Amino acid sequence: MGEPDHQIFGQILSQHGGPAFVRRGRDVQRAFDGQLEACRQKREEWLEFVRLTLGTLFALAGSDAALEKFLDNPRQFQRLTTLYHDLQPRLRLPPNPTSNGRVLRRAVADVQDAIERFNQRWRDYMGKLDLQSINQIRDRYNRFYLLEKECALGSSRLVRHGFQELKPLRPEDFLSMMPLLPVS
Repeated sequence: MGEPDHQIFGQILSQHGGPAFVRRGRDVQRAFDGQLEACRQKREEWLEFVRLTLGTLFALAGSDAALEKFLDNPRQFQRLTTLYHDLQPRLRLPPNPTSNGRVLRRAVADVQDAIERFNQRWRDYMGKLDLQSINQIRDRYNRFYLLEKECALGSSRLVRHGFQELKPLRPEDFLSMMPLLPVS
């Protein structure tokens, strides 16, 4: 290919987003990122009630030490504390601390109910994820990427370097990235 032909080829590639194999790789990543973001948004929306009840419990307890003393279960305290730090609830109007056992027991039960409801909704949502279109994109990547790369590079030796076949995604793959909440 002469110099002018090489420049024209380069201009065409730049106008169309690069070689087909590069665009195909971007499409796979874009589809995955889009699905992941949709899941994250739904998860954040559904975590609001857990945050509210968890924030209320910690505000009512007044301190980690007071909550730990009230719970009598170090594992439950550890799970709730970890969850509190992970979710970082922010209450607009936190309740005043109390030492009333009945109020604190009710707050603990509310947190547990909120976690169980969230987990059920999240499990159902994940189980119903429609991954057909994203898996079609991954399948086309597996079938055409190497051929397109060989056409673009003109070398069958370089084609397989760095290539990994993509397995179809399953709801469990997304659930492992955004798991259920620990139950106390």
